Amino acid sequence: MLAFVSLFAFGGVFAEQFQLFEDYNISQTAQQLSLEDPDLYNKLNAMRREMTRSSLSFYLDKIRMKTHLQALGVDIPTVYFMDNFIDPNEKWMNVWLPLEHHGKVVRNYAARILEQIKSRRHYVAKVSHLSYGDGVVVIKDFDKNLLADYALMDGARASMPAAEVALSLANILHFPPTYQTHESWALLNVPPGLVVEERMTGPAVPGFDNDDGPAMEFKTFTIWGKAYLTIWCQAGQIHGMIFRNGTARATVAGQHVNGTGFVHTSDTEERTLPEWLDWPRIVAIAERLGAHKDMFRTDVFVGVSADGSRALDQLKYVVSEVELHSTYGLANLEQGVGRLWLQGYLDQDYVTIPNHEATPPAVHAEL
Repeated sequence: MLAFVSLFAFGGVFAEQFQLFEDYNISQTAQQLSLEDPDLYNKLNAMRREMTRSSLSFYLDKIRMKTHLQALGVDIPTVYFMDNFIDPNEKWMNVWLPLEHHGKVVRNYAARILEQIKSRRHYVAKVSHLSYGDGVVVIKDFDKNLLADYALMDGARASMPAAEVALSLANILHFPPTYQTHESWALLNVPPGLVVEERMTGPAVPGFDNDDGPAMEFKTFTIWGKAYLTIWCQAGQIHGMIFRNGTARATVAGQHVNGTGFVHTSDTEERTLPEWLDWPRIVAIAERLGAHKDMFRTDVFVGVSADGSRALDQLKYVVSEVELHSTYGLANLEQGVGRLWLQGYLDQDYVTIPNHEATPPAVHAEL
C-alpha cells in the first residue's frame, strides 16, 4: 500500500492558518472520528454528500459555476448556450397537472434546444443538474452519438439527429430521473438547466489516431487547498493515478459486491505522463479552485476543439466541472486521503470565513 503522506511532507498545509469557507466546515461531526477508523474516508465523504447547505449547490450547478469561472478568467470549454429551463407553473414535475400540460412544456423545451444545436457539427450538451452521464450527449458530424461508440451510456443510439437530441434533453429537463440516491443533497437542489459547449478531442499525436477520441481528463482532489491525488482518465477508462509531484501509478478498476466501483492503485508499477502535458498547470488550476475548501475535486479536460486543426499548439486546459464529494472509490488510497482530510480538523489550525464565491440561482420564468 502506498505510504500515507503527512501534512508536513504534503507541502506544509498549515504554514499559515488555513481559511476555510464556513459552509464547508464539518468539524462538529468530523472530530468525533478516529484516524484509525478503517471506514474514515467513506464516513467523511458521506458527511459532505448529506450536507444541507444551499450555498453548496452553486458548485454543482453547471450554469452558475461556468459563469463564475468565466468571470474569474478560468478557461472552460467554449460555451454556445446555457440557461435554465423552469416551468413557471411548477417546481420540477407536478404529476397532478394534465398530460396536455406536460406535452406542451416538453415541446416548447425541445424547440428551444433545437434552435441552439441544429446547425452545430460538433457539440456536447449537458443537463446542468444531473451527474453520472445522465442528460449528456456528445455529437460528431451533426448526428453521430459518440457515447454509443464508447458504450458509455446504456442503450445509447449510434445516430441522433438534432431533433431527436432536443426531444431527449427536453424530456430529461422536465422529468428528471429520481434514482440518484447516492448523489449529494446539494446536487438534488440545483434547478434544471442546459449547457451546450464545444466538443473536446485529443490532439494529433500518437495515441489519438482520430478525432472520435475524447480529450484526456484529470480529476484532481485537493485536500486543505493542496492537490493530492488525480484520477487520469479518458472515455470512461482510467489510465492511472497521479500524485502532486507528477508521479503516476498504474490502476485496476473493479466493483464491490454491491455494484459500486473502485480504483485500486499499484504500489510500484509506474505510468508515464505524455511529454506534451503541462502537469504543473493542472495542479495550479486545481489548487486555485480548491482554495478555502477542506476537500474538493476539479475536473480538467486537456485537448483541442473538434472544430479546429487538432494541432498540438491548439492544446487547451479547460475546467469541465467540479465536485463536492468523491463519486469514486479509491480503494487502497482511501485511508490516506481520509486521514489527511481529518487531520486538518484535528489540528484545528484554521479559521472559518464567509463563502464569497457562491451566488444564488438566477430567477427565470420562461418555457
